[in-house]
Amino acid sequence: MTTYRRTLVQKKLKPYILAAASWLLLSYGMFFLIPDTQSVVSLAQEDGLFEYMGAFLFLFSGVLFLLNFWKGGKRGNIWTFRNVLFLLLGLVFLFGFFEEISWGQRIFNIATPDGIKAINTQNELNFHNLSFWNDRDENGMRATGLKSLFTVTRLFSIFWFSFCCFLPTLYHAVGQVRKRLNKISFPVVPLSIGIFFMVNYLMLKVFTPMVDAVLQYPMVEVSESASAFLFFLVSLWFVNNRAPNRPSTHS
Repeated sequence: MTTYRRTLVQKKLKPYILAAASWLLLSYGMFFLIPDTQSVVSLAQEDGLFEYMGAFLFLFSGVLFLLNFWKGGKRGNIWTFRNVLFLLLGLVFLFGFFEEISWGQRIFNIATPDGIKAINTQNELNFHNLSFWNDRDENGMRATGLKSLFTVTRLFSIFWFSFCCFLPTLYHAVGQVRKRLNKISFPVVPLSIGIFFMVNYLMLKVFTPMVDAVLQYPMVEVSESASAFLFFLVSLWFVNNRAPNRPSTHS
C-alpha cells in the first residue's frame, strides 16, 4: 500500500473509529456514572431505550446492505458473489429488526398463541427466544453443557467474530487468503472497525462482574445494542466505499 493510499484510508476510517469508541464508552460508562440504579435499569431493560435503538440499528443496517445490493445491480453485477452476500446480509438484518420487536406484537397488541407460548421462553412471537436454542430457560437461568454451544447468542457471536474479526485478520496476514478473497470481491470489513466487536465483547465480560446483580442483564442489552451500532457502521462503510476489495483499501 502506498503512503498516500494508507493516509487516505486512515482519514476515511477516523469518523467510524471515533463513533465506535464514543458509543462504547458512553454505553458502558452509564453503569458507573449514573448513581441511580433504577434509571440505568429503565434505559437498558427489555423494551427499553437500548433495545429499541438496537432494533432500529439492525433495520438501518439491513436497508444499507440492500442499498449496496441495488447499486451493484445497477452496475450490472447483480448476481456476483459480493452482491448476493450484500442481499443476504440485508435480509438477515431486516429479520433481526423484526425479531427484536417481536414482529410488532407489543406494538399492535397481538396475543401469543398457546402453542408458541409453550416453546418460547418469553411467551413472544419470535424465533430467537424459542426454548431449544435460547441461552436462558423460562426461569432466566443460563444454558449449560451441550445446549450452550447451540444458542442464538453463540451463533451471533460466531457470525460477528468470523465476518468482522477473523476474516479481516486473515486478509491482512495471509497472502493466499487475500488473493482468494480479492478474486471473489469479498467485502472485507476494515479491521479498524472490526476490532471494536472484540472490544465490546471484552467490555461486557470485564464489567459485568463489577456491577450489581440487577444491572447485569441490562448490561447484556447494552452489549447487544453496541453490536447493532457496529454493524450499522460496517454497512455504512460499504455504502461509502463500494469498490471491490484491494489490499490498499482496508486497514
